[in-house]
This record gives sequence, C-alpha cells and structure tokens, in this order.
Amino acid sequence: PGLVVAVRVLQGLASGLSFPSLYNLFSSWTDPGERATLMSIAYAGIPTATVATFPLTSWLCYSGLDGGWPMAFYVPGTTGLVWCALFYVLIYSTPEDHPRITKGELEYLRGSEPAKKRKLKVPWMAMLQSSAVHALWITHLCSAFGYYLLIINLSLFIREALGFKVLDNGFLSMLPSFGMLLLSTTGRLFDYIRSKNVCSVSHLRKMFNGIAFFAPAVCFSILSFLPCQEKVAHVALLALGLTLHELAMTGGFYFSHSELAGPYSGILFGITNTFAQIPGFLTPLLVSHMTKHGSLAEWYQVFLLAGLVNLVGGLVYIFFGKCDLQPWAEDTKELEESDKKERLLEKEEKC
Repeated sequence: PGLVVAVRVLQGLASGLSFPSLYNLFSSWTDPGERATLMSIAYAGIPTATVATFPLTSWLCYSGLDGGWPMAFYVPGTTGLVWCALFYVLIYSTPEDHPRITKGELEYLRGSEPAKKRKLKVPWMAMLQSSAVHALWITHLCSAFGYYLLIINLSLFIREALGFKVLDNGFLSMLPSFGMLLLSTTGRLFDYIRSKNVCSVSHLRKMFNGIAFFAPAVCFSILSFLPCQEKVAHVALLALGLTLHELAMTGGFYFSHSELAGPYSGILFGITNTFAQIPGFLTPLLVSHMTKHGSLAEWYQVFLLAGLVNLVGGLVYIFFGKCDLQPWAEDTKELEESDKKERLLEKEEKC
C-alpha cells in the first residue's frame, strides 16, 4: 500500500505540471478570437478519456484478464507513455521553434514581424496583492470541488447508495463526462457570439461562467426531492449539473488567466490550479466522514454542500472576476523602449 501511495503522489506531482504548460502553449499558438474554440477542442480530451476509462476499467475488472484490476493500470499507463512520445516529437513551445511552420502561419500568429524572446521578471508581489487573482483562484477551487466530488466519488455513490452492479456502475459513472464531451463544442459558440459584438467579452464570459456554476448548484440542491426509487434519475441530474459546468471551460473563468496576466498566464494558472487540487484529496476524506452509513440521506448532504460551493464560486466571479489585462502584466512601454534600443544598435552596427 505504501508503494502505491508513493506512485500516486509522483503521478500527481507530474500531472500538476501539465495544465500550466498547456496554458502557455495556447497563449503562444492561438489567436484570441479562436482561443475558446481551440482550447475547448483540446480540453475535450479530459471527458473523452473519462468516458472511455469508466466502462473499460469496469469491463477489465469483470473479465479477469491478467487478474482483472491490474489491467486497469496497465492500459492507461501504456497509453500515457505513447502520448508522451508523440507529444515530444510533434509539439513545440512557440511557433518560432517549429521547424515545419509556414511563413503565412507564423505571420497569422505573430503578425508581420516574429516576436522576440525576452526574459520577463515575474511581478510576484503585485500578483499576490491583486483582487482579480484572488477571485480567480477562489473560482477555480470551487469549480474543482464539484468536479472532483463527482468524478472521484460518483461510482461509490452509485454502488453504495443506489445499489448498481459493477458493469452498470461503469456506464452510469461515465455519463457526466459524456455530457461534458458534448458541451465541449460550445467554445465555438462563445467565439461566434464574441465576433458579433453582442456584448462585451467580460459580460459574455460571466454569462457562460454563471450558467456553469449556478446550474450545477441547482441540480445538486434539488437531488433530495427525487423519489428514492428513481435511481437513474439521480445519476441523470448529477450528470446534467456537471455537463453544464463544462461552459466554464469553454467560455468561462478558464480563459481569464491569459486575459489578466498576459505573458504570465502560465504562472497564474499554476497558482490557481494549485488551489484547485486541494479538493482532489479533500473530497474523498470529506465524503468518507459524511457518509459513514452510505445512506441516500447522507449523500444528499454531500451534494447539497457541493451545490453551495458552486454557488459561492459563481457569485465570486460575477462580482469580483475581471477579464482585462491587469496593470502588473502590462509591459508594453518596456518592450517598446527595448525595441527602440535594439533598432538604434542595429543602425549603428550598419553604419
């Protein structure tokens, strides 16, 4: 058991580096007008993997192939190694680093002149004193609380409180992720509405994010009003809540990092994502404490708490969230002065 825990901790430490890095890639490789569409396509990989994993692992355990449950680790592990190899060969940090990018593609992403690499000093104190940053990490934490609560504990709820068997459990557990996969296409909708200038980006962002937080809050809170015998309806309501929360990833707070921090967006995402991982280990402990007998009444209290957390996250972003570049991230003047100095030096060298 100790070795398993150690491996899982190492796995968590390694995966914790992926999202900030991915966020930096999107900042370099996407145009702001297409960013929601492209990020939603990429992040669709998360629910896609979950949709495939739940029924697959249930079937592997049920089949007894090579002992059953060990295959639930071998198959995802092998898939991850193959993905790492492909990522290393195909992905580059910036368009300028890519050996096969065309001139037209580079100009589209960077303008007529390629961006020059500069070493920027991170404004740590200004970031930590920013109310917009605090609103963002609180929103991110509240989002992760509801997500981890369902993704980690839904199969336990289905088995313990609703009494479904292993195979049925696997298919029912993947329903929220399947719904999230369907709504991952709404990034295109956000970009379309944005292009029509129907409202400001800030209002549109908060509209998407409000639906993403308040809809799950309602779904989780009214769960106890369902008849006890309507077992599938319980899962369907939970799946609906998490499905609608996907709007936060396709047009909500997830995009505020680049809007607030500019060149420091990856660092800011690393900060907020650190807070967002707290529910990952907190929710299993909380659920085990609140559901000692595994009854529906106990689980209703768990989901009511999740609904309240979603409500807080939605309100915090509406009242305190921002979608514009913050003063501590603005380095335009410094860059312009640096460009002038470089041009003067180039002229002197030519003379």
